[in-house]
Amino acid sequence: HKYLNHFVINPGFLSRQRFILGQVMHAAKATNLFYELYEGRNHATEVQRQRAFTLTPALDLMTLATARRQIVYMKDWEIKPSARVLKKKDPVTMFHVNRKFLVAIRDVINTRVVVVGASDAGLAALDILATNPYLRFNNLVLIDPQGIPGMSTPAYSGVDDALPHTLWGAPAVICQSGLSAWVTVVRAKMSSLNRTRQEVILDNRCRVPYDELVICTGTQFSAVRSVLAAYKKVAGLELKELEAKVEPNVVSINTVQDAEKAVALAREQLTRTRGRALVCGSTVSAYTAIHMLLSNGIAAGRIDLVLPTPPGSSQGGECFPDECVAQQVSSALQNLGVTLRYGEVLQEWESEEGAVLPQLWVTFTNIKTGAKGQEPADALFYFDKKTVDQDAFLAMNSSRLVFDSRLVIDEHFTTTDPLIRAAGPCTKYQLKLYRDGWKPERYSSREIGSHVANLLMDKYDPRAVEVKAEVTTGHTPWFEDRLSVRASLPGGHTYIRIASPPRMTDSSTSEPGFQDKIISTNTDEGYLSFKFVRG
Repeated sequence: HKYLNHFVINPGFLSRQRFILGQVMHAAKATNLFYELYEGRNHATEVQRQRAFTLTPALDLMTLATARRQIVYMKDWEIKPSARVLKKKDPVTMFHVNRKFLVAIRDVINTRVVVVGASDAGLAALDILATNPYLRFNNLVLIDPQGIPGMSTPAYSGVDDALPHTLWGAPAVICQSGLSAWVTVVRAKMSSLNRTRQEVILDNRCRVPYDELVICTGTQFSAVRSVLAAYKKVAGLELKELEAKVEPNVVSINTVQDAEKAVALAREQLTRTRGRALVCGSTVSAYTAIHMLLSNGIAAGRIDLVLPTPPGSSQGGECFPDECVAQQVSSALQNLGVTLRYGEVLQEWESEEGAVLPQLWVTFTNIKTGAKGQEPADALFYFDKKTVDQDAFLAMNSSRLVFDSRLVIDEHFTTTDPLIRAAGPCTKYQLKLYRDGWKPERYSSREIGSHVANLLMDKYDPRAVEVKAEVTTGHTPWFEDRLSVRASLPGGHTYIRIASPPRMTDSSTSEPGFQDKIISTNTDEGYLSFKFVRG
């Protein structure tokens, strides 16, 4: 094995770079050649900073090596590997080429594939298209206002712990995907679609042409869309204007950039006030937000967790399905001094000028008695219900794509326009497929995005003997990948959950199988539980 440090060639000989690189490998007696690429926040040393984003033209001949985590050995082991193996290494994107790939011809696909949204489904689709060893999609575009997650170093420490991640979608893992080498990133939002000219119109009035469009905007937390839209009965452009004027201390954390703003709010402004911080919602994101506030100097006595579930009901629900985990999290919050309030739903809020931040007057409704109460607050964090982004909804609705609370797709993830596909939590199946109970958020978005990418590769693969037309069969795909979530909870706890998706049945609902606990341990060091699904 050899490592490639530099490969510079005269542009007039680019057509011969396959032969030249093969002769270099033959002279170096190398069967495998590796190239390291440090991108995003993985710039640890000065040498890595100099090499970052200096892409070699030989990348067209290389394929991406699957990222692997470094093995951590116990300190009390008597037999240990060498110091070189134990030394902590910086994450790196690894490309490799061998003699087989040099001989094989990689077909070039010039189709313009545009993905809107850097969600797990969108990134998975781009990852499959970019790393195929036999097809070279050289026109991959990602449209997202934040770009690829993890490409920039956070301004504050602990930003990644302010929101939950899937085990694949963590920013540190995305940095090793190598997407920046193959994908053109457009930092903007989709404002409308011109289906006749096949163009995506952005909010900065630029136009991005496409041959295949994949919409993966996902769903986000928004107190304006989920609460004020129904209370004040506004929609469309009025709701968009209302969302643009939202107070800076009304926060919902959906991206790493939102987490940076929340950390800045807690460190630089909330520490200078004495009012309360209200966290609304019964999702994992609500608990990670409390962990973020506590880690940045906010006293636990100033934090209220407002849960819409009534007292005495199952504390876990969809957030913590295991009752033991839910009880331990609640006990940790109570021991820290965080106030737990059950059975209250956010209705509205008003604001007035304050010394440091706008003073909020928040109104809650008791779901049991219907009584309303108003109280002051310095900050409001909303993590209850996710909705589709307003700009994405206006773009899809104005282009006459069928939208029924979610973007409607068929079994091939195609919308009413055959050139526009969609994947992820922003979608739902057609009613004629009898999959009303199918919710994409209950399945692996990475697997769904990979399925869409495979559909595109089957369509444009010149090696295919016969291109199969996408005929309506009424049979939806079967998804089996595990769901995963990792989150930092208050009290120094780390929550990791890996679960099987619900079974896809022939009825209108998808029900989980019978669950039987096989192992359950609860010690001072932590809690561990295994369950299996019996079909």
